[in-house]
Amino acid sequence: MRTRMTMSAGSRLAAVVVGAVLALALTMPESVQAQSCQTLGTQACTPTFGDTGSFTGQPYVCPAQKVVQAGIMPLCGGDMFCPQTVVTRADMAVFLENAKHYPNKVAVGPAYGIFSDVPVSFPLACWIEQLYNDGITAGCNTNPLAYCPDVAVTRAQMAVFILKTKKGSTWRPPSCDTLGQPHFND
Repeated sequence: MRTRMTMSAGSRLAAVVVGAVLALALTMPESVQAQSCQTLGTQACTPTFGDTGSFTGQPYVCPAQKVVQAGIMPLCGGDMFCPQTVVTRADMAVFLENAKHYPNKVAVGPAYGIFSDVPVSFPLACWIEQLYNDGITAGCNTNPLAYCPDVAVTRAQMAVFILKTKKGSTWRPPSCDTLGQPHFND
């Protein structure tokens, strides 16, 4: 039986913003992206989720609604968004594939058991294998080939996944010394 990790509402909600920005980045001309991303979390919205109390005082309502309405992030059950649920690598596979092919629906094929820790009976196996087939992930371990579906996605990992989703499987991050001044203190 799979168990879900939970943390603060900010965890899933931060992923929502990342998902909404991903959707914008993959579907909008670059000249429009900066303006849209600046206002994305500040638009006034009336939440339509059954767990709206989880959004009290949060600027994430609009991004959450946008990614759900666009079909990028599914609800977690009924009309619930579950903002306190941590995004796992399995969940992320669905979000990235949906965003990659937005506004078209993704046609994922059957799972064949590529990863040692993702049996074909796993509910998101076909999404995970599609992410692998698209060259967006190489898994979390090579011998044996594993995906680590229940592991939470860090912001650093998500940054690479988003860029590979947008720029293609051959994209590689630039060397840090080509970026000039350091952009982060950590």
